Formats: sequence, structure tokens, C-alpha cells
Amino acid sequence: MIMLLLVAGHETTVNLIGNGVLALLEHPDQLEKLRKEPALIRPAVEELLRFASPVETATERYTREDGRLPA
Repeated sequence: MIMLLLVAGHETTVNLIGNGVLALLEHPDQLEKLRKEPALIRPAVEELLRFASPVETATERYTREDGRLPA
């Protein structure tokens, strides 16, 4: 159980850091805003958890059968 918690905690943290850095590099205006207003860093991390979720890249999902997306 401890090993599972260590791996799970490490993977999501690494993915959040990577996804967050990428999101800020793709939105330089937001990065500049964070540089000018360090007090926004804490709420920015919460927003990055929503915007660039670390779980999206950690969990692979596959359909059980072929499907068609509506146009």
C-alpha cells in the first residue's frame, strides 16, 4: 500500500508540474502575470489542477467497442 501511494503521489505531482509549465509557456501572458503578482501562485496551482489535470496523462482509457462521435 505504501509503495502504491508513493508511486501515485509521485506520478501525479510530476505530471502536474510538466503540464503546468507547458500551459504557462503556451500562455505567456499568464506567466507574465504570475511573475508580476506572486500572490497569485497559490490560486494558479489550483487552476492548473483543473485546466491541465495531471490525471489526464496518468490514466489510459480505451473503449470496449467501436463507436462514432456525433458530427
